Amino acid sequence: MNHKDTKGTKNRNRNAVSLLRVLRAFVVNTWLRLCCSGLSALFVSNSAFAAQGDVANPGREERWLFGTHYLVGRMNQALNPAERFGDQRMPADPLPLETFMLGDLGAPIDVAKLDKQFGYLQGLGINLLIVEWWQMRRKGLYFPDGPADYATTIERAAAHGMLVAPFIPRIVLPPEEPLDQYIETLKAQAAEILRIYPRGPLLRLYDREGRPRVAVMLHETPVCKPGEAREYVAAFDRAAEELSAQTGERVAFTMARRKLRLPGPEEFDAWKQGASFLAFYPLIGLSRFYPERADYYQSLQAAGLPLIVGLAPGMHKSENVWEGYNEEFFAKENDLARRCANRRIVVFDIFNGFLEGRGIYPTKQDGDLVPNWVRSVIADLAGPRPETKQTAAHE
Repeated sequence: MNHKDTKGTKNRNRNAVSLLRVLRAFVVNTWLRLCCSGLSALFVSNSAFAAQGDVANPGREERWLFGTHYLVGRMNQALNPAERFGDQRMPADPLPLETFMLGDLGAPIDVAKLDKQFGYLQGLGINLLIVEWWQMRRKGLYFPDGPADYATTIERAAAHGMLVAPFIPRIVLPPEEPLDQYIETLKAQAAEILRIYPRGPLLRLYDREGRPRVAVMLHETPVCKPGEAREYVAAFDRAAEELSAQTGERVAFTMARRKLRLPGPEEFDAWKQGASFLAFYPLIGLSRFYPERADYYQSLQAAGLPLIVGLAPGMHKSENVWEGYNEEFFAKENDLARRCANRRIVVFDIFNGFLEGRGIYPTKQDGDLVPNWVRSVIADLAGPRPETKQTAAHE
């Protein structure tokens, strides 16, 4: 072999080594990029649930929430059952009327009866209890016996796998009452709620910055006057800040309008920018405003607002006059949930337009019609539940 061949061989070896180094660097860099992109995808997939109004409770982020309203306290046994349950829709087995009494006034709540109610709801697939902060003494319907009744109710709901959302009903003020007076009343009631309610099972939703907040649900808020949307939303933001400082919990609100008062474009934009706004929950219940409800929900969704969708089995048109409670009506409700529940939270209200009920139960008049409808909605949106769980709840 001459000198030129030797030199050529060395050059070829050097080139081969260089090529191997390049290939090795390419493989290593590609592998690192894939690893990083995989980690990045992991973080992105987790943060995908941090949109405004999404559920923030650990372990619940990817699940649907199905809720119902619940008034705390013993029923006024001096009233006849029709006054307690409205329009003759009386509870039936496996939850007869006595199950809802929860004991005599002055005695501790009958926990066994409470567990029977919540076990039945759990069997249907209900995993969110909206506990109403409503002093029903003035209406003579329910008698909550102080903080202990609320604490017991929430603790038993949590034991049955339910989150709890505190709900402040309508704050009754004169039509022209200043917004600041409404806000002061709201702050006082919310502070008392957060002092009494056990914190663990409270519903938490993400705010617009992706931070978990305790969701305080409002029944009805004052009308926002034209041109004052930013000031209006800022008042709720300040209230949330003060409550957060006072209670040690980050607090924010789900907003509502009764009678289908649709916010204008300026208010839409202000809410979406509000630090205290979590979602819109239009409270219509079984009221006579039902026919316009689907358009109302779609208008809110088209505006980009996170929605909690309320479903009802029928419409209470007037005393003892109902519409619905049939498959045609149910089909419309199911379609509404599929189209508009953009935060995977659905609330069933089966009692009346004032949300004064006690969950979901079979009735003497309709049997299992409504519970079966609730079960079908849950199966349609989140998948079927094992039948054995429902059977166990009946025992």
